[in-house]
Amino acid sequence: MARAALSTLGTTSGALHGVMGAASVGMVRSVGALLVVLSALGFAMSSIIVRSAADAGLATLAITFYVGLVRFAMCLLFVLLRGDVRKRALCAGHGWDFVALCVFRQALGAVSILGAFAAFAKIPIGNATVLLFTSPVWTTAMAFCWLGEPITRTGQIAAVFVCAGVALVAHASASGDGDGVAPDGVAVDATAAVVGTALALVASLSDAAFLVATRAIGPRQGSVPLTMWMGFSISASTGPLCVLMGIPIAPGSVASRTLLILFAGGIASLLANVALNCGLEKLEAAPANVLGALQVPIAYVLQLAIMHQAATPSATFGAAVIVVCALLVTLAKGEPAPSLASAAPGDVEGDAQPLLGARRDSPHHATGGVAVQSRPAWPAAALEHME
Repeated sequence: MARAALSTLGTTSGALHGVMGAASVGMVRSVGALLVVLSALGFAMSSIIVRSAADAGLATLAITFYVGLVRFAMCLLFVLLRGDVRKRALCAGHGWDFVALCVFRQALGAVSILGAFAAFAKIPIGNATVLLFTSPVWTTAMAFCWLGEPITRTGQIAAVFVCAGVALVAHASASGDGDGVAPDGVAVDATAAVVGTALALVASLSDAAFLVATRAIGPRQGSVPLTMWMGFSISASTGPLCVLMGIPIAPGSVASRTLLILFAGGIASLLANVALNCGLEKLEAAPANVLGALQVPIAYVLQLAIMHQAATPSATFGAAVIVVCALLVTLAKGEPAPSLASAAPGDVEGDAQPLLGARRDSPHHATGGVAVQSRPAWPAAALEHME
């Protein structure tokens, strides 16, 4: 009888521990989702703010250069004042493989930015935006292959439908470009269409790989240093292009009011990056990328409220689809990151039951890597053109 009582007590204790652990994991994921949503709000606000600089005649590349410079300068000041953060920013205590991973991450961010700008120059902005926002689909596959994150039915459905929602918003908002016409009003030939499509897909794949690489880095470098190096990557990749293309970026060539607008946009983008970095320490890559697409409907609503843009049924429906997809991935019971909880394979329920389970020997499980995306600047560049 004593043995039976002890067995019952052990079973009850284990069940209570499991319930409390599940509740704790759910709370952690909810906080992560909230932070990612706040980052989407920040990115959308940044795109609206810098839109004013574009209306003042400043080139998009120059805008991106200044926004990246503000991110880098402000984060650098914070890093220099904090010795512990400074060591993590310089990869102190890590081998060359970790340094190579960090450099690879920055290269992916630069490729994503430059590929997006090149795509905008060759194909209609609505088409380019749709292709660029296929990133959630690629992220789901890459996170499974690289980090061993599970693929769920809810995640698959949300990733596909969020792309459809972006397509509705982008095509309705960019309808002024006309079908088959590039942003400069020149008709798009077949070769330019193929090249532009390829560039947009490369940018989307690079953005997805950038997110997964940042997750692989994990909390080992910190949210502020990650944002700092992304700002450096943005400025270092767009600055030389501005010089080669004859685009003025010297402070004396930009009006004081425009510089203030760019500073405000850079601060909004910086805060959005840090929020996203912190959020993805608590949330998996695939649902986080779906939630990141909320910047599209948020920017659409801000344009309706602030810029008095006329609403269209298709864009409104597309924005609603994105919001529903975000709710799906937020409410789903996903498998938590191993560094945050240790759910057994059978603990995942409902639609979030993995179709493809997490691999326990993956780098994601070995390092506890659950970090962040300091999302590159191309989404803001796309949203700037939505009229």
